[in-house]
Amino acid sequence: LNFETADPDINGETTITVRASDGEQYSDQIITIAINPVNDAPRLDLTAYEGLRLKVGEQKVIFLNEILTDVDGDTNQVIISASNPVPGAARVNFLDNTLTMFWEDAGLQTVTIQVEDRYDSNIYTLVIDVYDSTPLLVGQGPDADVTVSVNNVYVDEIPSVTMFLNKADVTITSLETTWQLCNELTGVCTINNPIQHDITMKSVGWTFDPFTGQIDDIGLRMKDQIKLSKVVAISSDGSKFEFKNPIYWTANEAAPVPDSTWDEQLVIDYLVDLEIEIEEKELDWEDSVLMNFEAFADACLGNQEYPFSNEEKIQNIEVFEAICLSARKGNVVVI
Repeated sequence: LNFETADPDINGETTITVRASDGEQYSDQIITIAINPVNDAPRLDLTAYEGLRLKVGEQKVIFLNEILTDVDGDTNQVIISASNPVPGAARVNFLDNTLTMFWEDAGLQTVTIQVEDRYDSNIYTLVIDVYDSTPLLVGQGPDADVTVSVNNVYVDEIPSVTMFLNKADVTITSLETTWQLCNELTGVCTINNPIQHDITMKSVGWTFDPFTGQIDDIGLRMKDQIKLSKVVAISSDGSKFEFKNPIYWTANEAAPVPDSTWDEQLVIDYLVDLEIEIEEKELDWEDSVLMNFEAFADACLGNQEYPFSNEEKIQNIEVFEAICLSARKGNVVVI
């Protein structure tokens, strides 16, 4: 005959009647089973605090009496203590058994809690994720809180950034990005540029130079990297959202030349832009006629070779004759 209790906390006595019968006669035997009481240590139910997260500088209070049980004792006789590597960060008020936790630095913290009565004790471990900011998802996918794309990432070109704020579950009142110019070959970063964005533009997005003019007209060098090192957003209630995993865009090649299959109007627009760019170029004035005469004289004296081909020499004579004829007649001479 084997028996066991239905619950590990049950104790006391019970009786079992055992009957033996041959079909006509029977005999009963009463068996008394006594379950001696054995003390159980008090218990805490920390299920509700699994995966607990706590912001830096904020305080968390847990009322331990609400989750404390002792099946065979008085919870008022239970002593609770707590410890953490940071002195004073986790402490228990013995008057009301409240656990108060507070940290000034981010990271995972472990609190060891001991509950004991006169006979036995249990030890529990509570892991808390202490954070400074809530993670911010940055990228190009549809799930990103901030969508970022970098254009014109070519050697000798100046890049531009297009950015949109998609986070709608809170009201963002401040947005700052930090950009660095590094080089993959040297491993050196030469520019660190934080940008505070005009939050009134969040509904339409931003297009901007990530280095705000710190790259000259020469543009990017081979293997230059545009590095988005950090994005910080602040909501209207003061909550901080932060992206800390760098994203890189690397200049691996020169910009592609215009394709011969371009649309005619596109080609015209491209040429017009080039003409405007040429007109805007400012060049130092040089007296080319005088320089030509001096070069010709030096060649006649044997000081140097005349730096023109035979065809160019004939054309120089034609130009000189036209100048003389124009001076004599006072009219424009076309050659």
